Amino acid sequence: MDEKGSWKECTATQRACPLEPAFVWTATANLAPLVTVKGCDSLVDNTGFCSWLLWGSVPAASGGGREVEQSLRLRWLAEAVCFPQALLPSRFLRWEAVEGQEQEAEAVLTYGGVCVRAIFRFDRFDRAASMRTRDFLRRRSNGTFDADGEWRVDYSGHMLFGLSRQGPVTHAELSTPLGIHIPTQINASWVFPDGTRFSSARFTIAKVTAE
Repeated sequence: MDEKGSWKECTATQRACPLEPAFVWTATANLAPLVTVKGCDSLVDNTGFCSWLLWGSVPAASGGGREVEQSLRLRWLAEAVCFPQALLPSRFLRWEAVEGQEQEAEAVLTYGGVCVRAIFRFDRFDRAASMRTRDFLRRRSNGTFDADGEWRVDYSGHMLFGLSRQGPVTHAELSTPLGIHIPTQINASWVFPDGTRFSSARFTIAKVTAE
């Protein structure tokens, strides 16, 4: 959704690395009849960049730098629920308890000398239900960055992806060794200090493959 409250539908493909924070996301969206835009967000070798082109060739928006890279690290962390082996403790990721919250844990990602934090909430089946952070920087239309508010990602529609037939998850399926359960609906939004909420993106996961 843009700042005027208008939803734009797009089709996207993402290639992500579960071993370290890295991904390349490409998308095509229709802004208006006969007006398409192609975008690419990437975090590779600790360098982040975003680029959007009208009709795939005319520059429309682009950006990089420290602020973009910080937010892209958090985006990789938020989307790691789709390749959950990336969420295991490692040389760059550790987990800390959240005081008084048994269903929550804070992920601390330190990579390239930069540390970002996000709190995950899990449902009664230990599946990721949401993530929230104040380290994600919101980029405004004028190119400036705003740290006011909380970036929240909600997960739902968990399904089994793997060797067995894909289908809705039931409690009995959670113990199967034939695949992994990941959310098929990911909704990202901003929650501002006054309590208002701005929904910025909604994604439906249609296919997951491993290489």
